[in-house]
Amino acid sequence: MAALRPAALELSPCNAGSGLPESSSTYPAGLVQPHGIRLGVGVGGTFTDAVLTGAGASAHVAKVLSTPDDPSRAALEAMAMVLDEAGLSWSDVREVVHGSSIATNALVEREVGTTGLVTTLDARDAAHPLVPPELVRSLDERVDDTGAVVTPLAENDVFCAAHALAQAGAVSLAIVLRNAARNPSHERHVAALIEAAFPAMEVTISSDIAGDASGRERVAATVANAALRPPMRYVKHLGEELAALGYRRGLMVIQSDGAMVLGRAAARQPVRLVPSGGAARRARQVEAGDHVAIDVGGTSCEIAIVAGGVRPGGPGGPPLPSADANEASHVVGIAAVGTGGGSVAHIADGALAVGPLSVGGRPGPACFGEGGTQFTLTDALLLLGLIAPERFLGGRMRLDPGLAEAAAGPLCATLGLTPLALAQRVHDTAVATIAAAVGQLVAAQERGWGGRAIVPSGGAGAMLAAAVAEAVGLGEVIVRDNPAISACGLTTTQARPAWPAPVVDVGRLRWVGTLPASTPIPRPAATGVDHAAASKTAGPPCWRRLDRARLALHGSVDGPAIIAEDTTATVVPPGWRVSLRPDGSLHLVR
Repeated sequence: MAALRPAALELSPCNAGSGLPESSSTYPAGLVQPHGIRLGVGVGGTFTDAVLTGAGASAHVAKVLSTPDDPSRAALEAMAMVLDEAGLSWSDVREVVHGSSIATNALVEREVGTTGLVTTLDARDAAHPLVPPELVRSLDERVDDTGAVVTPLAENDVFCAAHALAQAGAVSLAIVLRNAARNPSHERHVAALIEAAFPAMEVTISSDIAGDASGRERVAATVANAALRPPMRYVKHLGEELAALGYRRGLMVIQSDGAMVLGRAAARQPVRLVPSGGAARRARQVEAGDHVAIDVGGTSCEIAIVAGGVRPGGPGGPPLPSADANEASHVVGIAAVGTGGGSVAHIADGALAVGPLSVGGRPGPACFGEGGTQFTLTDALLLLGLIAPERFLGGRMRLDPGLAEAAAGPLCATLGLTPLALAQRVHDTAVATIAAAVGQLVAAQERGWGGRAIVPSGGAGAMLAAAVAEAVGLGEVIVRDNPAISACGLTTTQARPAWPAPVVDVGRLRWVGTLPASTPIPRPAATGVDHAAASKTAGPPCWRRLDRARLALHGSVDGPAIIAEDTTATVVPPGWRVSLRPDGSLHLVR
């Protein structure tokens, strides 16, 4: 199948209005905030999309397959498509805003740069899952609790440590010295020495990333940042390519806390992009009060607990701020799990698991016809009839159920299942994984949080949302317009100050379909159909299919039904009812 190069999608407006406030401390000194044409580009593991606003009442939208070897290529392709659709050139663009799940996906899949650690902490505090013991080196220096230098830094020790780590294969180094928050001079000197002697080596120091956090937290954040710098180099390259094309401003990147920073800053501190914040960014655009946002992309699922109109103190510190400083909703809990449309089904420890390995956009799920041979969540959704093969991406990319069935063969033989029964098992495992993470986040909230709704986004979010809601005991789902276009929230994001870097729980990001025995896994109602039985009789179930654009003509619709649109579909299981809200979003209740 040829590479996907569709014309720009004709979708409903992505709330194209507000732009940025006229002044904000988040913009670098001397950078005047723009009005007029804004481009948002969201890069995910499977798809990359772009949205252009400010050129009329409607937004221009494009979606293409991601290019994992260099994510900037798909970003440039998608942006060129919407510019061409609008009849504009790069010199007309006042601002480009970029959101990315690449950093989150890299941690989920462990597709990060080989990282060494140079430290004065003891072995217990220095332990980190991304750094094996042979890539840890100690320095003989000491700064006391007041910031006074007790033992000077020996430059030769720094050179020896860096040389040994480079010889061992490290391409990025994390520097974590004791009491660096009180006096960062030693860390800065170490970084300067290494960068001068090893110019290709990426270097991250804890005093730039973790402030005065505890020893283990400083190691966690600093190592995660160092490990992410190699896969996030594309952000710097993207900014350079934009400048060469005639874009006159710096690329702006959205951090997980909603702040916007220049691309070169994001490339230096990519840990601030974990999670990407896509779930919360889209969810805040819905008037839903307290709710759970799930953003199911190609590789991972981000989950955000959103409190509307209040600022409850979350466990372990203040709540994460809103991406829009003028809105009254706040993220009070956030996590990511390795479950997405491209997540590979496999056997782990004797049980079926889905993720964290993902096939990404190239070669993609088997049904894409791009050479993929592994059975993924997308293949399962296709076989279950939840994706219409002829309507994928508005009909510009036809999926092949036969290839999905062929990819299911090895697992079917191992588990003694038909392809349809395997697809149901894969669906239920993915739902259970997401539901378990949602349940833990909800349980951690204070009693004042009383959400009942799930707000999905991402290509598979609306397909799984009702099943996840049932699994965790929630009774509503609210699906915004264009839920699968992550860039829609970028061109209306409001500027706000940056918060401290997050402490990245790499172990939690590793969470996959097979959970520890101590973790209760709900039994989701899934699609409400026994596919194992159906596969022996009439084949896939028949769903009532309606076009989202025509739903208003039907009033409310009872499930089982599928509400289709160009880039995704909303599944309405048996026992649920869907209607259209005044703001154009879908409202599912049971």
